[in-house]
Order: sequence, then C-alpha cells, then structure tokens
Amino acid sequence: MITVEVQPPNHVQAGALLYPPMVVSSESNAHYDFVQIVLLDPYGRILEDQLRGTLTTSMKSVDDGQASGSRGSLEYATFPDLAITYPGTYTLRVNAPD
Repeated sequence: MITVEVQPPNHVQAGALLYPPMVVSSESNAHYDFVQIVLLDPYGRILEDQLRGTLTTSMKSVDDGQASGSRGSLEYATFPDLAITYPGTYTLRVNAPD
C-alpha cells in the first residue's frame, strides 16, 4: 500500500512547481519497483499532457530501525518537479504496479 507522506499544495498557479514536493512511501515488503503519478480531471479521466516533471520514479529504501527500535524498512519516492500546465480542478493519483 502506498501512503502519501507529503501532500502537494491545494492551490497553485498554472505552470508553477508544486511545493512542497509530493512524497510517497510504502513498507519494504510491498516490493514496488517504481511508482508513477497521473493527473485526473474532475471526472476521473487521465490528462496526459497537462502534468509535467518527474512522473515515474523508483522507490528508495530507508532503514527506520534506528529511529523506532524496530526491524523494518520503508521505501519512499519523491516527485520534486511537478507542475500542472493549465488552471483547473485536478486530482493527483499515484500508481504502483506490482
């Protein structure tokens, strides 16, 4: 299961970078090789040419055992340079193919 750790802003000007950047995570036993992000219109349709930046990235491992005292690890992915090209109301969806 993918968890959104850092939400992008609710409102942003068209063409501006989403800041803070979106960060997602999963437990390491999920085994996601990569994640991708897509932009949806209010009807749930994918808008392929209106989101730019790093749309697909690999998951990176973080050992959280030192911080929490447990024996586990997390994987995370950051989308540092996303921008929506046109004004409107949209939803970002994260896909994590098995």
